[in-house]
Amino acid sequence: MFEFGLGLTSLLTPVLYVSALAAIILTLTYRLEIGAYFLAFFFPLQNVLDYVNQYPFGSDINDLLLLAMVIKWMIRKREPEEPFFESTSLYLPMALLLFWTIVTLFRGSTYLGYGMPTSLGNPLLVAWKNYWMPALFFLIVINNLKSARQLQLLFLMTTLAMLMLDRNFYTVLNQHEVEHYSDALKEKFIGGSIALSGNSLAVFLAQNAIIFVALFLYDTNKVRKAVFLFTAGLSYYCIMFLFSRGGYLGAVASVFFLGLIKERKLLIILAVLVIFYQALLPQAVIERIEMTRTETGFDKTAQERLGMWEQAKEMISESPVLGWGFSITPFIEVRAGWQYGDRYWGSFHNSFIQTTVEQGFIGLILVLWIFFSGMWLGWRLYKAAEDPLAKGLGLGFTASVMGLLAGNINGSYWHFYTVASYFWIYLAIVLRMIKIAEAPNHNSIDGIGAEAADKPVQQPY
Repeated sequence: MFEFGLGLTSLLTPVLYVSALAAIILTLTYRLEIGAYFLAFFFPLQNVLDYVNQYPFGSDINDLLLLAMVIKWMIRKREPEEPFFESTSLYLPMALLLFWTIVTLFRGSTYLGYGMPTSLGNPLLVAWKNYWMPALFFLIVINNLKSARQLQLLFLMTTLAMLMLDRNFYTVLNQHEVEHYSDALKEKFIGGSIALSGNSLAVFLAQNAIIFVALFLYDTNKVRKAVFLFTAGLSYYCIMFLFSRGGYLGAVASVFFLGLIKERKLLIILAVLVIFYQALLPQAVIERIEMTRTETGFDKTAQERLGMWEQAKEMISESPVLGWGFSITPFIEVRAGWQYGDRYWGSFHNSFIQTTVEQGFIGLILVLWIFFSGMWLGWRLYKAAEDPLAKGLGLGFTASVMGLLAGNINGSYWHFYTVASYFWIYLAIVLRMIKIAEAPNHNSIDGIGAEAADKPVQQPY
């Protein structure tokens, strides 16, 4: 990620480490939101934080920042009428899913022979901790970042991170010839050279770029509109060359939804791309799309998925309610099928199927309950807000969840905290903006310099 070509990695790494320590200290001693801004930027950029793993506690930066924010949350001064927990309908499905993941964590740990999941030496406990990290961050944000200015700065951090991700991949892309598609070319985008892996990055960008499209459509400020358009455009350009069919599906689903609700021109653009894609898209992208279905059937990777899903079907039929255990998939042999030498994978390449295998239908229902609640809350903000930015955020977030759900049909991503983090961050911002939008005499979120913008609004969800 430090590939500026100036040989600065060795110099920037200690600066990053000191900055992380400073963020932890300032969070504890000064302002909680400092840690929130830092972590919001680095959630999807974990490969950058990996540079500091060589230093003391360098591999624990995320945990230390969250711990610092929780401590500050507990000890900070409050107004007499201010509750410790803001009221929200999301607490019920979150609490139920928390309980259920604990149940399936014990089941999975026993099934794999790890014993009781009481030590961080147990990989399932580590996976469980990481799974809930963005949700804890969500709770911290909605209960502590209450002014429009704080929400804007938090959103700014996510925007900068999106641009950093795009720039990073664009730099890597320019180092390779992409005239024609090949599996070898795609493999170059899966690994440590880019933030996230190729498929995970594509789905992450697909589910979040649509928010910037919606903000572009609603905002009236020309400078911000240009930033939103540039961020969205660069993200979709990267998605195109990541060669991820899950990314393509997520992008199409979210754009289709936004076009259906807000801007019919988006539907026209999609229709033109579908009909004339052979004339409009780069040759490598065309080859990637067309290889899915050939004259002899599905391509190799599609058939591998069908083999994995047959195994998942058998496992689900044996334990449909409880599942086999939280996050066991990376530790079992997921078979691709005898046609490929019984190749083994650490994923079922479908989050709906993988969640059902691991947590049963109860776990899947609880996860979908949270996602669809997020969609409803985004729609609620869209309908309640008068401010253009708030309306754009609400509708964009609703479309974003559509992209998330569609993108996870062809891959397993929503359980990765790096990919899921921005769902929770944008959900927290949406909830806070609902409070502002539905409060009597509410202030526009556009007035970042207004004195009233720093005043929290106390109003039930």
